[in-house]
Amino acid sequence: MPDRMLLWPWVAVALAAVVVLTVVLVVLLARRRRPAQDSLRVAHTDALLRLPEVRRALLGHRAWQVAGMLVLGLCVVATAALAARPVEREVTSERLATRDIVLCLDVSGSMLPYDAAVLSLYADLTEHFAGERIALVVFDSTARTVFPLTDDYTLVGEQLAAGAEAVGLDTERLGSKTLEEMSDRELAQVQDLLTFTAGTTSLEDSSLIGDGLATCALQFDEHGTERSRSILLATDNFVGEDPVYSLGEAAELVASRDITLYGLYGGPADRVGGAEESDYRAVVGAHDGLYFTLDDPGAVEALVADVQAQQAVALDADAESVLTDVPGRWYAVLLLGTGMLVLAAWRVRP
Repeated sequence: MPDRMLLWPWVAVALAAVVVLTVVLVVLLARRRRPAQDSLRVAHTDALLRLPEVRRALLGHRAWQVAGMLVLGLCVVATAALAARPVEREVTSERLATRDIVLCLDVSGSMLPYDAAVLSLYADLTEHFAGERIALVVFDSTARTVFPLTDDYTLVGEQLAAGAEAVGLDTERLGSKTLEEMSDRELAQVQDLLTFTAGTTSLEDSSLIGDGLATCALQFDEHGTERSRSILLATDNFVGEDPVYSLGEAAELVASRDITLYGLYGGPADRVGGAEESDYRAVVGAHDGLYFTLDDPGAVEALVADVQAQQAVALDADAESVLTDVPGRWYAVLLLGTGMLVLAAWRVRP
């Protein structure tokens, strides 16, 4: 529970001391004052002071004087309380999960029509995590790290959304147009796609799935720390020529580094059961990883459950003290008291 405290209690003490000293000085000076002339006595006033109307007026006048003094004291107390700055302090010590997840995305030509859906699935997946570090790597013939391992979920969400918009470009429709025929919006969309896939293609090769997976395996750091490490690979397994690693060899590299491999098939549905998809499924299964197709409605829930079921050591983050100003009712007391003090001063005016 948060603790309530005065951040500057010395201010209240100092203000109270000033008020007390001022009152003492006023009283002492009032006693030492001597009237310049004797008081003027008026004859036959005793009967006047006994009149009910006069007595009521005098009592009312004194009552307003007393009320004014009480309200003034209340305003001083409220001012002192506000000046001392009442706050609520909450000390938090976050427990950081030690799970690292690399999202590994094939952005070759055969996968581009499906990558927007894959990135949307990635975004849904990350919404279920808290504290895990996440990275995104895209690849074709070479790989590019879109963002390294981070627990900044705002950045993760922005990058995944921007990537989904970039790869959602209708390349078939725009492929029939020249640059001069494209609108400014279409040119901007093409530029976004080129930016997102920059550094992933070469003139010689494409779709080097095993090489992309091997690169994703190199994204993990803190090798001396006991951490849960996972890769979610999304590809159609349409392999180009001359890869350094085959998919199976890359999967062996992943396993040797104690990394869990999850497979997500993102190709056309009519290719499910074909040679490429079957080989992909077999490689993931051989390393005890979960395998899904893009249209599997239970993919996100199953992935989250399996990742969170993995053993993870919690690390204590530095304690953080959060101060929140809680003036409470003192502002209202001060405002109401000021209004009443003005009213009392008006009623006792000469």
